[in-house]
Amino acid sequence: MTFQIPDKEQPWLTRFFSDNNVLKWNQIENETASSKWLDQIKPWLQFLEDPDWTYPVILPLLEVDGSQQWYAMANSEQQYAKLVEELNSFIGPSYSDFIGQRVPISDKNVIESALKERFGNYVFRFGPDPNNSKSESEIESLLNLYHAVLKRRPPQPDRTQRPFGKIRGDFDRALLAGNEPGATRLMEELIATGRINAEQHKCLEIRKLAGLGYQRELALNRSLIQSVMELDLPPQTLVDLIDALYQMSVIPVEKESDFAKIIEPFKKQVFKSYSLLFRARKGIRQPNILRAFLLYELSQSTPNRIRCESILSDYPETTEGYAIAKGWFDGYQWEIQQTPSPSELPDPTVVLKTNANQAYLDEDYTLAIELCGKAIPEDWAIKLLLRSAENQGLEEVIRSVLTQLEPFTVQLGKLPGKDLQRWEKFRAQTQSTESSEQELETPIIKGWIDWVTWVNKGGYSKEPLSMLATEVARWSVDDYCHQPDTCQKLAQILGNATSQEGEIFREAFPYLVEFFVERLEKPKRVFLPLYSVLIKLLALCDSVSADELELASTLTQSLLEVGPSKNDYEECVSDLSELLSGNPSLYHINWALNMAEILAVSSSPSPERRLVFFTHVTSLIQTNLHRITETQRKVLKLLCQDYNCLEWFNGLTRTSEPVIGEETLNFRGLIGIYTLTTQAGLRAKQILESMLPNAVIELNEDHAASDRLKNLANKADIFVFAWKCSKHQAYFCVKEARSPRNLSMAAGKGSASIVQSVLQEI
Repeated sequence: MTFQIPDKEQPWLTRFFSDNNVLKWNQIENETASSKWLDQIKPWLQFLEDPDWTYPVILPLLEVDGSQQWYAMANSEQQYAKLVEELNSFIGPSYSDFIGQRVPISDKNVIESALKERFGNYVFRFGPDPNNSKSESEIESLLNLYHAVLKRRPPQPDRTQRPFGKIRGDFDRALLAGNEPGATRLMEELIATGRINAEQHKCLEIRKLAGLGYQRELALNRSLIQSVMELDLPPQTLVDLIDALYQMSVIPVEKESDFAKIIEPFKKQVFKSYSLLFRARKGIRQPNILRAFLLYELSQSTPNRIRCESILSDYPETTEGYAIAKGWFDGYQWEIQQTPSPSELPDPTVVLKTNANQAYLDEDYTLAIELCGKAIPEDWAIKLLLRSAENQGLEEVIRSVLTQLEPFTVQLGKLPGKDLQRWEKFRAQTQSTESSEQELETPIIKGWIDWVTWVNKGGYSKEPLSMLATEVARWSVDDYCHQPDTCQKLAQILGNATSQEGEIFREAFPYLVEFFVERLEKPKRVFLPLYSVLIKLLALCDSVSADELELASTLTQSLLEVGPSKNDYEECVSDLSELLSGNPSLYHINWALNMAEILAVSSSPSPERRLVFFTHVTSLIQTNLHRITETQRKVLKLLCQDYNCLEWFNGLTRTSEPVIGEETLNFRGLIGIYTLTTQAGLRAKQILESMLPNAVIELNEDHAASDRLKNLANKADIFVFAWKCSKHQAYFCVKEARSPRNLSMAAGKGSASIVQSVLQEI
């Protein structure tokens, strides 16, 4: 052969040109096949010479009886979408039976199973028009023309080197949207930039597992955790790891009245193996992390009471879980610990220094300053005092520290470089407010208001998103749950930003959604202005990604659950209409149907505005009627009943060409569906029962790991888990019951997403 096929492509080619294909791979390699077929095949195989080939490949299957079929294969979703349009343009139904539909690929067929293993669902099969005797020769001629056009097409520019921050933002959006393939691809793109070292690669893998809801898999991945334990981990990675370990070891028994039943599994599964993760809390104040650190300290042979009290002081008392943590602390028998003899007592100065250093590492600077103040004029206390005051960044704290240090001016003058500079800077700052403002170019950021205010001022010396990525993991969403004025102020700043600041806030979108939506068990009414403004931020964009549309759906559902006013509702639905109008793509039909379903089953203070959105959905479907699937048609029919326009649907299907549809499948197994969105589950069941008449479909919406849920997960041939509306307890029990069988994770909450997940499994 005059060209070289990469080794990874050889296996599927060997199997494709075998079995009932008259053309054999050795005939093609040795060029002993007829020249007619070699001329057809070789040009397409030449595309495979490039290891990163970006063109489709179309190869013939020649049957013994002389009949012909062709298989068209794509290497990616983007390439697949182009291939559909281009095959329709070049060949289409004029000379073949191809009308853009996917075809069932058989696992039992040697040739088709080889293609499925290599290309997944990105495969088309088409044959000549049986009513046209010249169609075979026409197809051969048109395929030659198509190949010639592809060969002349200029190569697409390399887009792997997009700005690193843009890729990272898309990665975070994919995680929030539950888009596992997209997150995997974007992680590979981040690695391809060359800016990710081996340690950062592991942190990305941890973020991916945690972000997609795979806490159990992460907690059980001992080798991954141990490979990063000794590193100075960023706060977000520390949150991901400790939260995963806590979810697995403590959550199932957290509400036990017997403390021994709680702390024993923690000691066994976490304390003994992963103590290095608890060296420093780094100012993290998320509830699960605080409780995990408290349990870690109480697992010690001699718990540090000061550290335990520091953890509780950072825990908002109104937060769910505070009573549990306080009960652990109060229930510990501090008073009956064995009192050591005087000779065994540790040096008080050593204890003070140890506690002060630990407080500094935990970024509890208030406690560190208090402890250091008791040890002045020790050199270590002065140095740590200055560093803690600098990190806290409050003018009154700096003044207080300078007052404490005033009697030790001579000693301060002998401090080493950076510590001396800190002292001199503090003295300069206290002399005038003006000089203080000039010195603090990058203020201490303690929450969202600090960050957005700093961004609005402009002229910052540190990249805002980089600072946000570091700081946001430390903040507690519970600080905002009882501050409506703060939430309203934040929404106003985000909504009224200028173009430059608005672009930064747009890039901060995934951090805002993760903080105000994902961290909560259920939406809070106090965050309604933020849900609204985040949807508007998307609506104001020229175009948005599929992941951002999915996040718009999540935000809308949160807004609807807290009971919006008529004005809030109308503004939200108008923004959704703007989103759909600005992104009228075939690939967004499922999202549009899911969104229409969410609006249909939710209470509406403005039915007429809701109907306007549905008309946008129907317009999109009318434009793409020849391409919608049977699932989409059935969902559309149910929605037309909801919106009282069934006559429109009947007229549409009577006057239009038949839609592309999945055939009724002869599946006879048990299908389990877990979703907390009741109406979506019932609709999905209704649709599946019409498409799979021999299947048994059961729904479950238990909030905890019930026996009924475990039994369904264990017995089901296919189990779909709508994880974006799930409870962790339910996920863990389902995952355990399904092991090692597959668990289909439907990221969308609507019936279209659930049905699509089932059909993909079948």
